[in-house]
Amino acid sequence: MSNFSYTFNALNLLTLLLIAPFSANAIEIQCLNHQPTLDSTTSTNDAEAQYRLGVAHDFGFCGKTDNSQAAKWYRQAAEQGHASAQYRVGLLYLKASGVDLDRQEALKWISLAANQGISGAQYVLAGMLMAGNGVERDAGKAAIWYERAVQAGNPWAELALGRMLQDGQGVQQDARHAIKLYEVAATQGLSDAMLALGMLYEFGAPEVPKSPGSAMQWHRRAADLGSAEAQYRIGLMHVMPHKGWAAMPNYAIAAEWYARAAEQGHVRAQVNLAQLLKDGMGVPRNESKAFQWQLLAAQQGDSVAQVNVAAAYAQGRGIDKNLEQAAKWLRSAALQGNAAAQWYLAGMYSNGQGIPRDPKQAEQWTRRAELESW
Repeated sequence: MSNFSYTFNALNLLTLLLIAPFSANAIEIQCLNHQPTLDSTTSTNDAEAQYRLGVAHDFGFCGKTDNSQAAKWYRQAAEQGHASAQYRVGLLYLKASGVDLDRQEALKWISLAANQGISGAQYVLAGMLMAGNGVERDAGKAAIWYERAVQAGNPWAELALGRMLQDGQGVQQDARHAIKLYEVAATQGLSDAMLALGMLYEFGAPEVPKSPGSAMQWHRRAADLGSAEAQYRIGLMHVMPHKGWAAMPNYAIAAEWYARAAEQGHVRAQVNLAQLLKDGMGVPRNESKAFQWQLLAAQQGDSVAQVNVAAAYAQGRGIDKNLEQAAKWLRSAALQGNAAAQWYLAGMYSNGQGIPRDPKQAEQWTRRAELESW
C-alpha cells in the first residue's frame, strides 16, 4: 500500500540540502566587504561569484531575502553554464519566486543542471516528468532520472524510486528492491523512508509478507523523528489486533500516540483520539475535549469529523446544544458526498430543525444520499 503523490513538497528542504558546496560565512563576508561593487561581477563574467550572490539574496545572507535579485544573479551564472545556478534559477521559475511562474523555463534550466549531474535537479526533473508538470507525463523517464539521483546518493530520490518499484509505476514491480532503497534512505535519517518501510511491512506486498514486528520497528523510528503519520499508525496498531501486533487492544497506549499525531494536526488521529475521549477508552472520559479534537479535524475538512461535530451540537454533548450549528456542519459534510450527513440533513430540512423547513431540499438530499449509498 502506498499513499504517495508525486508533488514537490520537499523542494524547500532540497533547496537547503542539495545546494552546491559554499560557505555561508564567506558569502556574508562578501556581502559586507564588497556590497558597493556587486555589479562588477557582470563585467568580469565570474559565474561562481554571480552564483554566490544569487545564493546570498536567495537565503538572506546579505541581510534580507530578495528572490528577484537572486533570480538575476543565478540567471547570469546559469547562462555561462554554471550547473548549480541553472538548478536554482529553474527552481525559482517553478515556484514563481522572484520571477513569474514559467514551467518551460523551469524545465529548460533544471534539465541543463540535471544533465550536468546536479542530483537535486535530477530529482526535481523526475518529479516533473512523473506529475506531467511542464512536460508530458512519462513515468519511465522519471524512473531513469530518479535512478541517476539515487546513484548520487539523494535520499529523496531513493524514496521516490522505491515507491515506483513498490507500485510498479514506470518500472517492473519489485518490492524487495524498494525495501533496499528505503533502507538506504532511512540510514540517511529520512523519516519518510522509515514510514514507507513501516507501511510496506504493515500491509505486505508481492514477495514481502506482512511483518507486524518490522512494521512497528520502522514506524517507531519514524515516529521518534516526529512523523505524525507514523505516530498515528502506531496508535492504530494498538487498537486493531487483526494487524498482528497486539493480542488485545491497548487503548491507553493508542491514545498516547494519537495525541502526539493529533497535536501535529493529523486529522485521523484527531478523530480517533476524540472517539476515545468521548467513550472513556484508555483515557478518562471527557466529552468537552473530545468535541474540541473533532472540531479541529472538521475545520480541516474531514467529513467524518464534521458529522461528529454536528452530532455533538445536536445532542449537546461536550458543547451547548445548537441545531443551527449542527445543520451547518452537516451541510459541509454533505457537500463532500458523505451519505450519512446527507441523510441527516434531509431529516433536518424535513422537520425544520436548525434550518427552515423545506420539503424540496429534504427530497433532494434524500436522493443524493441514496445515490451515494449505492
